[in-house]
Amino acid sequence: AFSAWAGFGLWVISGCYVVSGLGAGLMSSVSSVLNMQLSEEGELGRNTSSIQLADTIGNAVFTGMAGTIFAALHLISPPAVVFAAIYASLCVVSVLAACVSSRIGKIETIGG
Repeated sequence: AFSAWAGFGLWVISGCYVVSGLGAGLMSSVSSVLNMQLSEEGELGRNTSSIQLADTIGNAVFTGMAGTIFAALHLISPPAVVFAAIYASLCVVSVLAACVSSRIGKIETIGG
């Protein structure tokens, strides 16, 4: 909604989706490597399953949260306000997740 309001072209919006998709793909492989580095022998399967389950549940919960915000606001607010509220709430969740992830600490690179 913001991009339409601001007059961004389709190519700019498409480029943003490509960059965010690449970031999500890179993060998935980084999580797998960190999981392998931090797991004790014999726990890798359980830890990998836990990561996949958390990813799936997180996607479902926050998609539901976005849908709830949309349902609550779409009849009483302009589209730009509705989507701004959705994106702002998801940004807060992202920042909180980044803060929580810092508890892992410094990770050494493989082979280094």
